[in-house]
Amino acid sequence: MTSGSADMLVPLTQFAPDADPGVAGALVDATGVMPIERSIKAAPEALDTGIATAASEIFGAATVERVDSSKTLYMGTATKLYSASGSTWTDVTRSASNYSAPASSSWYFTTFGNQVLAANNGTVMQVSTGSLFSDITGAPRAEIVETVGLFVMAFNASDGSSWDYDDGWWSSAQANATDWTPAIASGSVRGRLYATPGPIRAAKPLGEQMVVYKNSGVYLGTNSGPPLWWTWQLVPGDAGCVGRYAVAQIVVNGAPAHFVVGPRGMYVFDGSRPVKIGDGIVRRWFYQRLNPTYREKTSCVVDRAEGVVYILFANSESTGSLNDCLIYSYLTGRWGRGRNYAARFGLQYLAPSSTFDTVPPVGVTYEAIDAPSYDDLFRDADMEAAAIVTTGDRIATLNGSANSSSFRTTYFGTDGNLSLMRRVRPRFIANPTAASMNLLVGDALGDVPSAYQSATYTDKRFDVLAEARWHQVVMTVTGGFEITALDVDLTGVSAE
Repeated sequence: MTSGSADMLVPLTQFAPDADPGVAGALVDATGVMPIERSIKAAPEALDTGIATAASEIFGAATVERVDSSKTLYMGTATKLYSASGSTWTDVTRSASNYSAPASSSWYFTTFGNQVLAANNGTVMQVSTGSLFSDITGAPRAEIVETVGLFVMAFNASDGSSWDYDDGWWSSAQANATDWTPAIASGSVRGRLYATPGPIRAAKPLGEQMVVYKNSGVYLGTNSGPPLWWTWQLVPGDAGCVGRYAVAQIVVNGAPAHFVVGPRGMYVFDGSRPVKIGDGIVRRWFYQRLNPTYREKTSCVVDRAEGVVYILFANSESTGSLNDCLIYSYLTGRWGRGRNYAARFGLQYLAPSSTFDTVPPVGVTYEAIDAPSYDDLFRDADMEAAAIVTTGDRIATLNGSANSSSFRTTYFGTDGNLSLMRRVRPRFIANPTAASMNLLVGDALGDVPSAYQSATYTDKRFDVLAEARWHQVVMTVTGGFEITALDVDLTGVSAE
């Protein structure tokens, strides 16, 4: 930024660690900040739901909504299935025996009408209509199970015997989620996707179509009726997906789409072509930090009220937990960075509507709601929240009151001039509880800047006095806040 006169208003745009550090407005480092339509605000903390700790490690969880509008939170361990009842877990395991799922397996849930289906790759598919689960005779084992139109589809499917393929798909009969006997007449058919190598990584419906993702390859499935029933188109390009939780269902310009974390980039897919996002903004930062050992654990969950996707991932310091978070606003196309939520994986959490007569069931009290996020909790009659399973095997929603957040700006100044910084006024729309600022200075953009001066937030401003070619601001904020810009008092004092 050129330094010619005092009081430059610098709009803050987004977290952009890959951007040119000399272009004003971006945040080159941040913790706990997220973009919304008009501003940047504090990213929420994880908020415990109050549901009891699971008896053993949770391997999959989901909140399902049936046709009768009833909502239930289910989770599975290596040997049992449970449903949440108030603050406790009720055992809904099949009556015949416990499960013996492989250590690498994870439960996956979907609904068909008022039936709830649960699958993993070590157990025949399960079904429940509100009480205990039971085996579906003739159904496959599968790593992924999803509902599309009048069908339930299983992926990485196996009959436990001769038909066992990591690239295999298997459809239930039309309008019958418990009939999996292959027959053209019923619509229960199966096949393989082997135009590209490797196993199926993820699958999600997109309207009336089904999208299947491999590590390198995206397949679009369309119901074509008998005799084939399903036809598959390989989408051109090398887009793919890193894991079963690395796809999120979003809405872009009123139409359904998928947000996807691929092995080489992130993109949005609307059924026509994958559109890359994040290049020159966050892509290099993300893939340099992404821990390859735990890449397939990457988990995307959506806060539909704010219009953002939380990309929970394991960074290079992780020993298995999802200890880092990138945030993407699909309403604005801008990025933020969350917190270390210490998650096993993410899920969408459905709770009864929140009104002034019914305190939000996810544990929020009126006193605990920060002013900037107050509206976020009272929007829809059926509120869907982004949530996680913590490493302590508890359920938490991502809508807790913010504690501490921080961000570092790009540089203010020019290569050929010295400039004097005297003051920084944050333009807060919602004021934090407290704030502090550290000023860094340097002679060149390629140098590591030196800490020069700290300042306290007094009279809605930070007073500093520093002469240098380049100035950089690091701000730490306590509590919820919302900010649009920095009013920077920076004056050129000499030229070379």
